[in-house]
Amino acid sequence: MIRRDVIEQLVLEELEKKVLNPELFPVLATKIQQGMSDLGGEAKKERVYLRAELAKSQVKINNMLEMIEEGAGSKQLLERLKQREDEQTIFENRLQEIERKTKASSISREMILAYLEQEYKVLKSNDALTAKGLIDRYVEKVIIYDNEFEAVFKLLHTHGGGGGSRTPVRKQDQKSFSERSP
Repeated sequence: MIRRDVIEQLVLEELEKKVLNPELFPVLATKIQQGMSDLGGEAKKERVYLRAELAKSQVKINNMLEMIEEGAGSKQLLERLKQREDEQTIFENRLQEIERKTKASSISREMILAYLEQEYKVLKSNDALTAKGLIDRYVEKVIIYDNEFEAVFKLLHTHGGGGGSRTPVRKQDQKSFSERSP
């Protein structure tokens, strides 16, 4: 049986080498910022689409209002008008949500670097409980083989979920688990 604390310590060592390494922070911050920028590009496309849908919806609403004003109002027409107004509200709410998320995700490189530095300090604090929090935040899974293990890291944290990038790391220069475990 492999002791959990031994595995956790090995995973933390790999985390420090491959992710929370101050020498890697500039490159990692650039990648994170690029990933966030790519998400912003998708949001821009969706904003354009939603604005076009809002404009179409407004034309349809205006046409229905003209028909009602000319006396062609019926129960069905009023129901369709209500439906179109509800659709427009949904489009407007989605557009506001995208704009809010876009503002929230515009984090500077300096802020990312500061966050990584803070996470590195947590790693170096030698507090087992907070170190386990790092494992939760940065490690997707750990696969244990006979004489080695593989840690799969989450490298890009995104708003609203997503696993992010994964980097397999095999630790082959260590003693086997049976040699380490008492």
